[in-house]
Amino acid sequence: MPIKSQLYKITEPDPLTDYNLSGTGKKKLVVVVDSNGFDIMVKELLSKMMQAIHYDLSADVYLIVINNTTHISLNSIIDKWDNLILFGISPDRVGININYQSYSVLPMDNKRVLFADDLKTIGADAVKKQRLWSVFQTMFLKG
Repeated sequence: MPIKSQLYKITEPDPLTDYNLSGTGKKKLVVVVDSNGFDIMVKELLSKMMQAIHYDLSADVYLIVINNTTHISLNSIIDKWDNLILFGISPDRVGININYQSYSVLPMDNKRVLFADDLKTIGADAVKKQRLWSVFQTMFLKG
């Protein structure tokens, strides 16, 4: 009796549609944003935020833009990172399963993770901008 076998295709994220990675990550900072609403104005806002902490968006940061349904494994895309900022992204979408509080730094295996609202929301809300700036100062500007 012949043995029947079935082949199952395991799909990997398609980098052309599921996420876009840019930057060289010289300072080992990863920023993940949702593609929904990530336009040139929002990218400029992010660039100004990075400049305020003495980071260059294209040279010092890995920027990952994912579509609104994508789940990725961060460590399969970038193997060396020290700081991770998720703007409007739940941690499970990048392979981290934890409970979290927005605008507070979570230490994790000699790394730091920050969860914040999406950039468009932050850009329109002075209180959220101030909360983020306060956390950025603690993370990146104070000894």
